[in-house]
Parts: sequence; C-alpha cells; structure tokens
Amino acid sequence: MIASFVVFSLLIALVAGGNNETAEPVAAYHDGGENFVPPEKWGYIWPQCSAGLQSPIDITVPATHGQYGVNDMPLKLEIKSCHSVFDADQDTLDTSPKWNFVDTDCVAQGQNAVPHVISHSDIHTPAEHLLNGKRFDAELHVGFRYLDPTADPPIPNVLVVTFIFQGKGDAPEHPLLVKLIEAQQMDSTEDNPVDLGNWPDMLGLRSNSATHDATFFNYIGSGDVPPCLGGIDWWISDTPIPVAQSQIDTIHSFIQTMERSLNGSNVRPIQDLQDRQVRTGMLGDTSSGAFFGKFLTVFVCVFGMLLAEY
Repeated sequence: MIASFVVFSLLIALVAGGNNETAEPVAAYHDGGENFVPPEKWGYIWPQCSAGLQSPIDITVPATHGQYGVNDMPLKLEIKSCHSVFDADQDTLDTSPKWNFVDTDCVAQGQNAVPHVISHSDIHTPAEHLLNGKRFDAELHVGFRYLDPTADPPIPNVLVVTFIFQGKGDAPEHPLLVKLIEAQQMDSTEDNPVDLGNWPDMLGLRSNSATHDATFFNYIGSGDVPPCLGGIDWWISDTPIPVAQSQIDTIHSFIQTMERSLNGSNVRPIQDLQDRQVRTGMLGDTSSGAFFGKFLTVFVCVFGMLLAEY
C-alpha cells in the first residue's frame, strides 16, 4: 500500500512537473513571479552580476579621482547620419523602453581610442547613476559597440554615453525626448523609423563655437541588466538637463506597462565603487570642420600676437 502511494505520488509529481513548463529565470526589478528575479538576486542566476566592477555607481561631484589632461580628450564623437531610430520593444516583457538606430555612421571612441558604432538607446526612471548622492528623474543611455570584438588584448566592447534629466513644471519639452516618445507611441519599425534630427546638438554636444566641448564623468563598469557584461566604458554627463515634467511622466507610464518594472521604475541599485577611478573628461566632435574651427581659432590668436609685436 505504501509502495503504491509512493509510486502514485511520484507520478503526480512528474505530471505536475511536465505541465509546469518553468521558463528560464527572467531579470526584473521586482519579485512578482516565481521566474522573476529582482536585482539583489541577479548574482545567483548570472554570476557576473555579483563579480567584478558593477554599475551603476554614486559619482562624487566634482570627481576627485583623476582628470584627463586638456590635450587628452579620450571621448570623441563623429556625427554623420545616425539620426533615424525605431521602437525596438517587441512586447511588454522588457526592462526599458529601447530604440535601435537604423543608421550606423555615428562613431564614438573612449578610453582606448577605438571606434565604436552606435547601436541603440534606452531610458530609465528614475536615473540609475547618482550625482553626489542625489537621484534625478530619468537617465538616457546611448550605446555604442566596438567594431572588432576579437581584438587582442581584449578591450571594452561597449561604450555608453549617458544623459541625466530632471523634470520641471516650467521647463520646455526637450526636442529629443519628443522624438523618442513619438517613436515609442507610433510603434515605429526599421522600415518606418522616426528621424531624430540633430540629436547631439539637442543635447548641447555641438555648437558653432570652437569651445563646444561637454564635460563627462568616466569609469569602467558593467551592463545594468543581466548578464551584467563587464568592461563597459561609461560616460555620464556632469550636468542634469531640465525637461518638461510631462515628458518624465509619459516615459514613466511607458515603463509601467513593462512587466519587469517595479511600478514604473527600472533602476538597478547602486553598486560598490571599489577601487575604481572616476575621471572627468571632455567630449568633442572629431569631424574635420570642428578640428578646422579650433585650428583657425589658434591660428588667428597666434597671428594677432605676432602682428601686435611687429
């Protein structure tokens, strides 16, 4: 009788196990289901998430851990035609609103002076990185990937340029967020993308001035979602950008529809800085026009000095 009961129990367990097609663990910002894994448990499933140098971090302002020299500006940005994006979200089972770039002529180079091509953008509410312990309303990531990941010795194959936004009731709508929200709302596709326009100019990265460089904090960290890829070259703008509060609310509503978010939040907790250096660096356009503008400015100054002495 007991043997029959044991066999019957095993059969029930097998049937139940067969019908319960347990999916692979899913990274989430909450623990709302048996397969949803919140950030504090990511390391149990994806070991890289609890090893090495992780992101995001709290950045002390001003950064006192090091500074790039005036003639050593390792982050360069080439602007050509990387303006068209489309909504890359396939369903609500995601962690962030994401946009893929159709054009890949936009190139950035970071600590290793190796060109990375633009790939995608995503956004978080509130911001993931802290500035002097303060958390702002939103954080936009623009991701670039290294052209040759087989290089030896290995170098960071992902570079992320990051912009932090703060919502204000009296601030105007930010033109870049207008376009990204449009791409999200219209379910844009690769065949029907949204033209962002000159988004670097919208973010203050370029101007007609010869001194248009922007300041960024730089450190080496990880991906902010599993598998927490290491060696990410992070560049975070040092100045939060004021935007209309209504835009923050709209983006927040997008994230609320995502099953992996926590009531509209998709923020990984702050990670230990460990012994990393956070350095400050400049961002400048590497196009020939920008170079010529700076060269011309220096030439005029020197020529003027010579004339004065003469």
